Amino acid sequence: MEDGLTLPGEIALYRDRIEQLRIARMVLEQRATERAPAERAEYEAKRTERVAKQQRGERVGGHEPQPPLETPQTTDQYNFTDPESRIMKAGNGPHFEQAYNAQVAVDADSRLIVGQRVTNAPTAKQQLRSTVATIPAAVAATVREVLADNGFVSQAEISELEHDGQLTV
Repeated sequence: MEDGLTLPGEIALYRDRIEQLRIARMVLEQRATERAPAERAEYEAKRTERVAKQQRGERVGGHEPQPPLETPQTTDQYNFTDPESRIMKAGNGPHFEQAYNAQVAVDADSRLIVGQRVTNAPTAKQQLRSTVATIPAAVAATVREVLADNGFVSQAEISELEHDGQLTV
């Protein structure tokens, strides 16, 4: 009599789990590689600032900045049921949820949604250009100003939008 466990089934389950772990490891390594240039730039800026202060004879407090690792950190996470989602702070409370981040572009006069997007970035900080880009060309041709809440504020994003001289942010 069979008790619900079969050796071939258990072996297949075991192999499937190993494959899922292999994929998770690859994804975590890829994410680490993708974020490394930004982390390296931040590290170099901190180091340069620290050296400049020392050369000016100013007191430098705190620990020496550590170079970023290009490998996954112990805090990196992977969700097996929804790998594209990310852990994000939920509202003003102290808790976090597995989620996505949605943005919309709204016409201020009519209050109609003219563009939208969903991302797995935990904040809107680097999402302004991408959100504005979702506005269809026929509508975008009439856009002269963009009003954004402070969650979108990033000088690099604003500069890019204003660069062509057609938009004011």
